[in-house]
Amino acid sequence: MDDIRFHPGFDWAIIPDVIDGTEDANRLLLERWPFGRTAGVPVWHLHESISWLRFLAGAYPRIALGSSGIWATPGTPSWWRRINEVMAAITDGKGRPMTKLHGLRMLNTEIFRRLPLASADSTNAVRNGNLVTRFGTYCPPTLGQRQQVIADRIEAEQSAAVWKPANYMEGVLWDWPGREESTEETRKTPLALLNETCENKEEPCASNS
Repeated sequence: MDDIRFHPGFDWAIIPDVIDGTEDANRLLLERWPFGRTAGVPVWHLHESISWLRFLAGAYPRIALGSSGIWATPGTPSWWRRINEVMAAITDGKGRPMTKLHGLRMLNTEIFRRLPLASADSTNAVRNGNLVTRFGTYCPPTLGQRQQVIADRIEAEQSAAVWKPANYMEGVLWDWPGREESTEETRKTPLALLNETCENKEEPCASNS
């Protein structure tokens, strides 16, 4: 960090974290971070508590959302149910986040265009540039060109301005890749899944308006 944090292109860095660790373990890493809250972005992991999420969102100008635990795979129905709880906790009555949000592994357009993210990342282009069959008849000849095509397709979309759970839930729960090989849970009616989330929560769900 000392070598790069004064570079004119530096904005912020992810504070080191333990992906499936405890809140205490990750809190200790935040306390050891020596570069302040503007230069460092903490990761809130989906398996951690909502109260810890609220604390981080109120204490830092930007936080990162990381998929973990039983919600380790972005885009599944249970993942979206957890995200609904997350957004209910840190958005206002108009669906606006109380701090800037960075989505870790959230550059799938079916994900980030439904979330009010300020930034996001993934390894999509690097991992899928070698999958020639995904490019159809007119496949770019070089790896770099294929990666650029993937990046351009991502850049053509925008993240949502606000969070609107009811408007998106129906499409989201049926759109995720791999749903044909899904479990019995994913074959429930999407609105029924949202209703189950509301019934099982101690706090009210976000407004569906």
